[in-house]
Amino acid sequence: MMDQRYATHLPALLYCVLKTTGPVLEIGSGPGSTPILRHLCGVTERDFASIESDSAWAESTGALHSADYAMLPELANGHYSVVFIDNAPEGRRWQDALLFKDSAQYIVIHDLESAETAEGFGLHGHNWKHHRADRSLFPHTLILSQGEI
Repeated sequence: MMDQRYATHLPALLYCVLKTTGPVLEIGSGPGSTPILRHLCGVTERDFASIESDSAWAESTGALHSADYAMLPELANGHYSVVFIDNAPEGRRWQDALLFKDSAQYIVIHDLESAETAEGFGLHGHNWKHHRADRSLFPHTLILSQGEI
């Protein structure tokens, strides 16, 4: 049985995915999100990519392995309906979110309560028009958007 901490982001993530129709990018794969996103994008004929820095984790989830996420700036030139960020180390999540600020309709970030993530966002101080923190489940999740949530 999967540890529930690996799935607390699913309500917020699925909300954003179901509101959109375009490509989905996952930065940091996992047993809760990756299979669900892969299946949902497959049945709705959407592009899906998952990138993971840990080689064993990437292999177990079928994600593309990138030890240092060096490809993210190039990927940020694309357009995504949803970018889901749940990568390690936690301290880089806010920086990765900023890369996609202008190329993603929604950015969903897991583990909002980590000190590095909260401090990096200041909590929401990077010109996001809309944000909503889902604190109903722990760990918490943050949705950022330039449009309405």
